[in-house]
Amino acid sequence: MPSSDPNRLVISNRPVFGWIFGGIFIAAGFFMLLNEAGIIMSLIFGGIGLLVVLVGGLGSQLVLDRNEGSAQLTRYTIGGKQVSEYLLSEISTAEVARSGSSNIRRSGSTTYRIELLLANGERLPLTNYYTSGSMSKQLQADKIRSFLGPQTMGDRAAAVLGLSEVKDELAQQMYRARPLESPRGAQESGVSGEVTWEIQRLASPSGGKVTRWFSAGAKTSGGFVMLVQGGSNQPGAKGLCGLLGSLAQLAYKQYVGMYQVAPDETPGLDAAQPVQNLDPRLASSYISLTDNSYGARQVLNPWTGAPLADWAARHPAGGVQVARANTFSPMFVLFSPRGVTIAFASQIDNPAMIEEIARLGVELVKANST
Repeated sequence: MPSSDPNRLVISNRPVFGWIFGGIFIAAGFFMLLNEAGIIMSLIFGGIGLLVVLVGGLGSQLVLDRNEGSAQLTRYTIGGKQVSEYLLSEISTAEVARSGSSNIRRSGSTTYRIELLLANGERLPLTNYYTSGSMSKQLQADKIRSFLGPQTMGDRAAAVLGLSEVKDELAQQMYRARPLESPRGAQESGVSGEVTWEIQRLASPSGGKVTRWFSAGAKTSGGFVMLVQGGSNQPGAKGLCGLLGSLAQLAYKQYVGMYQVAPDETPGLDAAQPVQNLDPRLASSYISLTDNSYGARQVLNPWTGAPLADWAARHPAGGVQVARANTFSPMFVLFSPRGVTIAFASQIDNPAMIEEIARLGVELVKANST
């Protein structure tokens, strides 16, 4: 049933044709068995029907929710349901993928399915199977793109046709100030190991919750270093080189808006690139962005890299990345002229979790204190 909430989009897929096709073969196999037509033929027909149902599954449902800042994909199978959860900001756009012949004369052999493009370059298909009929799928993909809005779509085709203009426009959109539901400020503060810090709990532009740990105890000399847990964008990494690398970096700048980073905290963002020769311990677990790779490597020294690598090992960014209260979503870290920021796209007020964040923050500050 369609949702009446404009901030919630539900896309359901039911493989009716697959059910009918598989059911016919299963029924045929059962009929053959009853009429002693041969157990082998019965098993073949029944097996084909069962395979069709198993591969096609029992359908899927995608729920995009601006109120929670979340995206949930549920696939229903005979063995149960499989749920994948992400942050809404991790969904870049939706596309209709095709399988089979692209020859116009053989269009009947081409099948389609909807795939979500994630910010890290991965593709998330809504179904495990392709089916005929591209128009209905295109309409669903259009609904998803419309719901996500231009700020999160990151239209790659437009970028290829006019890269500099699109980059400028999207960068301005990502910097554009939005009113907060709650005033920005410290709701909690403390001093650990002579490092003063504060906790800021904010409302993200998409309506979700953001928890930021901040300390002015260590400031960069003018540039910035950004790390986002959950992947790798080092030069030469699959799918992130040349023009595609530039477009991918543009997509990651959405984090700037989500965590409400001020422009003076990321000077030179428009020309930012991945950190060159990043510590391998960090390269496998974090997306990096900086305006100065040499300065970034000074910030990401061995004393900085060790606790960050340890955090990634203890709190890996897996497939379940929904913004639930008191859960560690993929971590965002920023070293800037203002100080050190650690942020999560969830509301965190659990004292033990706050203490764990503070311990990490203090280590990062001390590793960069002069």
